[in-house]
Amino acid sequence: MNVKQKISGFILAGGRSSRMGFEKGMVRIQKQYMIERVLAALSQVAGSMSIISNTNTYSFLKIPLYKDIIPGCGPVGGIYTALEVSQTERNLIISCDIPFVKPGLLQYIIDRSRGDDEIILPSEGGLIHPLCGIYRKSIAGNIEHLMANKVYKMMDIIGYFRYRVLPIDKSMEFYSPDLLKNINSLKDLEEVLIS
Repeated sequence: MNVKQKISGFILAGGRSSRMGFEKGMVRIQKQYMIERVLAALSQVAGSMSIISNTNTYSFLKIPLYKDIIPGCGPVGGIYTALEVSQTERNLIISCDIPFVKPGLLQYIIDRSRGDDEIILPSEGGLIHPLCGIYRKSIAGNIEHLMANKVYKMMDIIGYFRYRVLPIDKSMEFYSPDLLKNINSLKDLEEVLIS
């Protein structure tokens, strides 16, 4: 079994999109839906791909779709669901609102996930991106326990685990200024469309 087959890919698309006003993954950038752009990058590095979403909006993509096992918990609920349904120990989990992500970055994260770290995340300019990284299936039970204790913020969650941060900078061949940019609002969208 090659490395690609040992990685399950999950796209988180279950948010309420309250700042955008509609399904973020269905925003078009350069004639593609954001979720299609993320899926294209993920498909080059993951052995399987699934979407975590509480609607059937993304059924047209013809890949497995899972609803949150424990609804109403935000992104951590999506991560927990992904780990519960996953068939592999290492899971590449990424939000649907990072449309400029490149396979090179995802492969970089995967290549550095062979140690005993439970979570591996990229950072840029000191900002950690918890919704683009490797999460090990073995931490699902502990995440469930944290949610039961009303710990929902991602930066709080990762602090309970052995995690590693991978700084990303301009010297890397896959780097681009928008590589990890989140499109969370109409203002964010406007900025990338006019740039």
